Amino acid sequence: MDDILLNIIVLGCIIILGGGIFLYVQKKQKESRQILEQMAQEHGWRIQTIKEPLAWGIQIQSDDWTLEALSRSTGRESGPGSTDVSQSTTWSASSEGEIFLIGTRSSQADLGSFGERMQLLILQKAFGSGADDIHEVKLDNQEFNSRYMVWAKNSNEIVQSLTPGIQIALLAWADQNLVIKRKEGTLSIEMRGINMKKPDELQQLIQLGESLLKMNAH
Repeated sequence: MDDILLNIIVLGCIIILGGGIFLYVQKKQKESRQILEQMAQEHGWRIQTIKEPLAWGIQIQSDDWTLEALSRSTGRESGPGSTDVSQSTTWSASSEGEIFLIGTRSSQADLGSFGERMQLLILQKAFGSGADDIHEVKLDNQEFNSRYMVWAKNSNEIVQSLTPGIQIALLAWADQNLVIKRKEGTLSIEMRGINMKKPDELQQLIQLGESLLKMNAH
């Protein structure tokens, strides 16, 4: 009887603890949603929840840009009791001009000919045949060059656009695996492996995107 009673007590504690965690998570999600809705109202943004069978997250829109923070499932099992789920956060806006790509620097990019082949594959994936005459551009900021790689067709345009203020803003994101590119009239910031949910982080990403959009307006 003592063992049975002890097991019942332990099970009850687990249920209470699990329920408490669930309620806490629900509360934090509700608070985050309220903060996002308040931000959207203050800035005139439109926000909606995305709930599809294989995709879920949020979309925030202004008249100038769109931000999506999503999780997607292939619907296929990747292991016992689990599914293959990918996450991404993408900010995008219309922007005319020459194509370019800015990406956080990885150690693979400095491995001689192997690194060059890796760069070529990245550019071909990003731009297709448009990558043929794109080249790496160095700035007069060694810290920025050590943290980011910049590829562009028009060196002068990208150097003039990446002002010291923009470089400082990007260095604050250097630990994130982000890719910034402009092609086919669209400027985008892509972050793979993260479905961004925190209101302050989303606002910082939006501010970065708006700064880049202003950069490309000059």
